[in-house]
Amino acid sequence: QSLLYIEALAKDCRFVTASGETVLTARLMELEERLRPHGFVRCHRSYLVNCRYIFSIQKDTVILDDHTVLPVSRGRADELRELFFAYVNRGSA
Repeated sequence: QSLLYIEALAKDCRFVTASGETVLTARLMELEERLRPHGFVRCHRSYLVNCRYIFSIQKDTVILDDHTVLPVSRGRADELRELFFAYVNRGSA
């Protein structure tokens, strides 16, 4: 099952797929480093999102294909757009 996004919850992380979720002890910063080459981007201090499932990027939110709305930090908005477009362009090359 493909991973839509990961949410940090204190010392745990919630891994969300289309069919459910799992909570595991993990550090979001370490997951970000490991998953960035696979199209994951930090959109907020508490969220890593899979570019594959982004439907649209708004001013302060990102909307996924399944209509999930995640927050986007002001400081991360430009990087999110840049990495998302790089991901999209990589897929079409």
